Amino acid sequence: MACCTNCFFCQCCCREGDTRTPEELTILGEIRDEEHEILPRKDYESLDYDCCINEPYVEVLEGMDNKKAKKYEAVRWIMVFAIGVTVGLVGLFVDFFVRLFNNLKFTLVGKSVEECAGRGCLALSLLQLLAFNMTFIFIASILVLIEVSLL
Repeated sequence: MACCTNCFFCQCCCREGDTRTPEELTILGEIRDEEHEILPRKDYESLDYDCCINEPYVEVLEGMDNKKAKKYEAVRWIMVFAIGVTVGLVGLFVDFFVRLFNNLKFTLVGKSVEECAGRGCLALSLLQLLAFNMTFIFIASILVLIEVSLL
């Protein structure tokens, strides 16, 4: 029986026949005939991370009614939005502090260069710049070390 494509998850008219596409059947390992084999998806399609095809997930989707499925989709999109906003705020946070520390570093080193230019101690300014950079490298490596040891 042909599907009307107007129903949600094909529940009204497609129960009798197989509702899965040849791609889904091949991924699930239900088709082994060479004549029904399809090309690997990577050859002709872009990546589709939203498509989840496995037996438990398909059973859950088939057991949902329309209202519950719409609520599930709404919650999924709200979570995607929340994750996107959080990642954006982390990016703003990182950008703000990188600019702040760059301004601080170049202000301190600039003052040191101006003071040492007449006295001939520019190597001290270079060491000050090196110490400033190495401080943050040390802090980052300690944070990585702590994160690994917690696992």
